[in-house]
Amino acid sequence: KYIKLGYLHDVIIASKESPFVSQKLTIENIENQIIYVPRTYAQSVERIKELTQGKELKLRNSSYKTILELASSGKALGLITREYVDKKDLKKFNLVEVKTTIELGKIEFGIKKVDKLNKSKKTLLLSAALFKYSCPDEPPVPILFPSILCAIRAWRYLHVVKFSSISIIDVKT
Repeated sequence: KYIKLGYLHDVIIASKESPFVSQKLTIENIENQIIYVPRTYAQSVERIKELTQGKELKLRNSSYKTILELASSGKALGLITREYVDKKDLKKFNLVEVKTTIELGKIEFGIKKVDKLNKSKKTLLLSAALFKYSCPDEPPVPILFPSILCAIRAWRYLHVVKFSSISIIDVKT
């Protein structure tokens, strides 16, 4: 069962002093512009690639903190998920959201609740075995097993030093 929790919004950001702030960005505007984005496999990166219809974009992967720093230079744009960045950080780096003709839209997010019936047979058997044969709080056996005690006793018996086998050489000077 899927439980919807809300929406995430991908936005393009730029420095307040950048020339992109005063215009509405189009695919042609950003085609030759460096855009700092999160991980390659991030959903926002996949979506911008789909929306730009196979155009060659200069996408560079970075962390969110680095994206904010580089976009604040005014020489590059940043693609972020609005909800992942604090508004204080946008103010600190003097950044604003840029208007675009590219419909980045919103992404639904939530959690998936897995019922017991949806689990595989292997998982069900493993969890049943763990429950049935789980370890007790206190071990039911002593710390040293009797067989170990016997083995120790036998080793000591075989390795007892016999005084008759020790030779003493008396050297007189």
